[in-house]
Amino acid sequence: MIVGKPLTVSEDENHVRITGEETEIIFDKKTGEFTRYQAKSVSFMTGGKDEFYRAPTGIDEGTHESDYDDIWRAEGLDRLKKEVQSVSAVSAENQVLLEVQASYTAEPDNAVLFTAHTLYRIGSEGMELKNEVTNNSGLETIARVGQSFCLPAAFDTLTWYGKGPWETYADRKDAAFTGFYTSSVAEQHVPFVVPCECGGHEDTRFAILSDGTHTVQIVGSDDFHFSALPYSMAEYRKAAYEEELPEHTTGTWLILDAAHAGLGGDTGWTKNIHPEYRVCKGRYSYTFRFHFA
Repeated sequence: MIVGKPLTVSEDENHVRITGEETEIIFDKKTGEFTRYQAKSVSFMTGGKDEFYRAPTGIDEGTHESDYDDIWRAEGLDRLKKEVQSVSAVSAENQVLLEVQASYTAEPDNAVLFTAHTLYRIGSEGMELKNEVTNNSGLETIARVGQSFCLPAAFDTLTWYGKGPWETYADRKDAAFTGFYTSSVAEQHVPFVVPCECGGHEDTRFAILSDGTHTVQIVGSDDFHFSALPYSMAEYRKAAYEEELPEHTTGTWLILDAAHAGLGGDTGWTKNIHPEYRVCKGRYSYTFRFHFA
């Protein structure tokens, strides 16, 4: 249960503001994301962006003959247009309930590929995120269903309970062990020749990011997939070589996935993510709880 000190909510045409003794949260109604999330007088994160794509792996790209990434980009997953239909915020028992309805389209036909109904239950010491996402795309598989956040780069120490210690994906986890693991965020980056999706962890129960003084703890209602990396998805996509990644990191980039497609790779030149590891058309519901300390 999310509890804490009293909070006050106010809003104008563009923003919802939630304030308290040590709390200042700003939510952008146009983007449907947090532009500031301060709790206990510490700025913890921004974001809350729905994610359906990933920085393509070599297998995703294949030979560029109708491989997964070609199909995803043709559908527009790399350039989705978000429309926020509604935002409402109400106070209730030292909490603020923030409800957001949004849809995602892509050119050329502007069909609604995804809808998201998100409920944030916000307290002075934590937040519960409930999201119900519908994938209408009809593709054989998309890359993921999740949400991303950016923490300050100082949150550079990661602890998790789940599969590890190396990266794992739905079809790359049997050799890993379930347990407690600690790593720097920098060590989560895998230096592939061409920068791409990396650092994922399957079957996670909880994850903690720390700056040495403060922590963000994330617990899922079900086991989840996540990554915490020193570079954003956009930075991975832009770089053709390791040397083209930014010299200095701008944040710790956290993605929490309810579902993340396998990597495939029976052969490196055909798309072959097995059916049980695909993220198919349908409805996905998930809950994450954040505790700030």
